[in-house]
Amino acid sequence: MNKKVKKNYMSKAELVERLVIYLKNSDLEVGDKIISERQICQLWNVNRSTLRSALRRLVQEGYLEAIQGKGYFVKKRKVNRNLQDLKSLQLILEEQGRKLETKVLSQEIIYPDKKLCKIFKVEKSNPILELVRIRYIDDKSALLEYNYTDLKKCKDLEKIDFSTIPYYLAMELKYNLIPNKGFQEISLTELRSDEAIIFGKCEGDNFIYMEGKTYDSKDDEIPMEVFKSLADPEFFVFTSHMKFVKKGEN
Repeated sequence: MNKKVKKNYMSKAELVERLVIYLKNSDLEVGDKIISERQICQLWNVNRSTLRSALRRLVQEGYLEAIQGKGYFVKKRKVNRNLQDLKSLQLILEEQGRKLETKVLSQEIIYPDKKLCKIFKVEKSNPILELVRIRYIDDKSALLEYNYTDLKKCKDLEKIDFSTIPYYLAMELKYNLIPNKGFQEISLTELRSDEAIIFGKCEGDNFIYMEGKTYDSKDDEIPMEVFKSLADPEFFVFTSHMKFVKKGEN
């Protein structure tokens, strides 16, 4: 009686890693089609169901785009934003060789609500600059940002043309305020109709919502900036470094 020989197929985790290496080391460019499922199975001796699961994982992580009836195609990588650093979006994209453009939607002097009064520790009569910008990555709207700054702390900030100079660079050059630390909360939200128009999406689509505060090295109590933003999840992925806490430290 002949015994069936058990094949040692590659695991999903191993296959995902192998596929990522393949994408990084190949000459494939954005929009190029990768080799077929059949070719991959024959090349690496993998199970078809495991392969499809691994490919779905790479689609979720932004490496590939699946087009029904055609196959899998190389996709531009999402922008990886590390929650532990304050590296600017412009610098991150420059490192990736990608293009960032900014359009100022509005730049107005407003008066703070209760929340901003509490954060900035100011009265309701204190002027605040509200800066609203749309950030384009590779010519596509990717991020809608709202920045709030105390104009008593940063006099004449409203006169700066933020379509030509980054916010943090202006704060450093004009006021010697350099970001030192910050706090932010990240959640999901649904687009309003006006926001959907800006992004070319549908009302109710899920987007990443962020809000927080940025502090400079001179002041640990009152932030130099309060911000909130909407980010297209097709463009961004957020990572965080985890530290093991020893027993008795938690």
